[in-house]
Amino acid sequence: MSIARLGIFGGTFDPPHIGHLLMAEVARETLMLDRVLFIPAAIPPHKAEIAITSGEERAEMVARAIAPYPAFSLSRCELARDGVSYTIDTLREVREQKEYGGARLYLLLGADMLAQFAAWKEAAAIARDATLLAAPREGFELTRLIARVREQIPNADIAPLPMPPLDVSATWLRSRIKEGRRVEWLLPASVLEYVGERGLYR
Repeated sequence: MSIARLGIFGGTFDPPHIGHLLMAEVARETLMLDRVLFIPAAIPPHKAEIAITSGEERAEMVARAIAPYPAFSLSRCELARDGVSYTIDTLREVREQKEYGGARLYLLLGADMLAQFAAWKEAAAIARDATLLAAPREGFELTRLIARVREQIPNADIAPLPMPPLDVSATWLRSRIKEGRRVEWLLPASVLEYVGERGLYR
């Protein structure tokens, strides 16, 4: 299958939850994406000093979460690269892959990340190479935020995702799991099973 429209969805995914899946599916439907690549970060730049679950465990959770969805795929490219994971390096690596070299790229990010976008490494280059798909978040006025980023980076192509804010915090999920509270409506069953098997977040 030829990939003409490719979604790039990076993140810590610690753990991957229903909010991630909904965001990816809304992007796929809205932009008619052929595929969405879920890319767990090795070391996220904004979390470089925070302890996170191992890359392989997070990748396995992502693989389990997206298994039912044929248009979603896992990429371990940032884990293989190791070190701090910068989006611009990932986009360039994706471009080098024959399967995706000619695809139009769409970068999925929440409004909280869009608010920081201008400070990202080579943000203007990212905006030249990919359309930014911004999901709403509580506490962020998305229309105003998009206008601000366009002022900071002229010609940036930014589209809001048509979905309500779904603020499922991975930090909050980890806390609930640690406390033995129920989270089964927020995590795919396969991920919850893996969390239990590995004793994660306890």
